[in-house]
Amino acid sequence: MGREKNALTAYMLVALLMVFLNGVEGGDTLRLGDSISGTGDQTLLSKNGKFELGFFSPDENNTNWYIGIWYTNMADRAIVWVANRETPVSEESGVLNVSRDGYLALFDAQGALVWSPNVSKKASRAVILDSGNFLVLGGENHSEIIWQSFDHPGDSWLPGMKLRRGQKLVPWKNSFDPACQKIRATLEQFRAVLGEPIFRC
Repeated sequence: MGREKNALTAYMLVALLMVFLNGVEGGDTLRLGDSISGTGDQTLLSKNGKFELGFFSPDENNTNWYIGIWYTNMADRAIVWVANRETPVSEESGVLNVSRDGYLALFDAQGALVWSPNVSKKASRAVILDSGNFLVLGGENHSEIIWQSFDHPGDSWLPGMKLRRGQKLVPWKNSFDPACQKIRATLEQFRAVLGEPIFRC
């Protein structure tokens, strides 16, 4: 009986350790089975520490939470990309996860799907680069770019980002709500007025 109890205790400790290790904080990559959550301020940090990806809340009451990318070393956090602009998580305890069967997805505290890239191929990992680009890699060789945030810009243009003709930068609804503003501007419209696309709407 004592031996069985010790074995059960050891099993539980190993299970808890695996849950702890699957949480990622400070690295630049989510691998199969890895996740980050809003609780505990878990984030991904690009290799040279330029950009960070994680949960944030733009309003003072912390009522809505989003997955976003921001410059790491700016005192006033500058959000350059938001995944779930139209569908905030109502609690801090949301989870961004790369499942063991190869799907990147954001879930709320109840386990409901909130956001996921629209891709058909399975992911092997997701990584935040020093360019601010968030890549999902997979395919047969596990290194094919199957989705990237640079192909889905929000309100910010970053160096290295190539806006396609007709592609739009869409400003936030207001400073507390990253949902899409009705005013939209194409790359051609920005160039017509300013000569080059601006950094932020």
